[in-house]
This record gives sequence, C-alpha cells and structure tokens, in this order.
Amino acid sequence: MKNYEISNANYVLSQLIDEPLKGKFKFKVFNVKAELEKKVEVITKSLEGVEDEGERKEILQEKQEVNIDKFTEDELEQIDLSIRQISMLKPIIKGNE
Repeated sequence: MKNYEISNANYVLSQLIDEPLKGKFKFKVFNVKAELEKKVEVITKSLEGVEDEGERKEILQEKQEVNIDKFTEDELEQIDLSIRQISMLKPIIKGNE
C-alpha cells in the first residue's frame, strides 16, 4: 500500500473507535487499526524535518508491505460510512486490489 493510502485508511478507522461494533468484526477492526498505526509511525518519522513539498509528496507515494486481513463489503455494511470514507478504505477492502 502507498503511504497516503495507509494514512487515509487509519484516519477512517480512527473515526470508528467509538462506534458500537459486533462480534468478530470489532476485533478485526482493532487488529487492522493496530497494524496501520505501526505503519503510520514509520510514515510520520519519515516526514519529520522534511520541508520540501515535493519530497513530502514522494514519501507519501512510497509503498509499504501491510499484512492485514482486508474487509469485505458485507462486513462494512454494518456500519454507516460516507462515500468519502469508503473511498479512503478502498485499499483495505477485498476485491479492490
């Protein structure tokens, strides 16, 4: 996944923290969020002290290997998501590789 995709997906999952989720799905969200947070830490450290806008954009375009169990559309149906949120989650939804 590209760094900006990781950051975007992590942002949306952060918005779900206070949402009541059911069963195994809440643990899946927790595990995916935990993995993405580790990657966001790497991104944040890479961006520290970088002033040049072009260099910052380049860092955000770099790819990282992310080992997560992607969400299915059926799993995501149980929560209210905006079109913007869905588009930000697209890289971690099965069938959208």
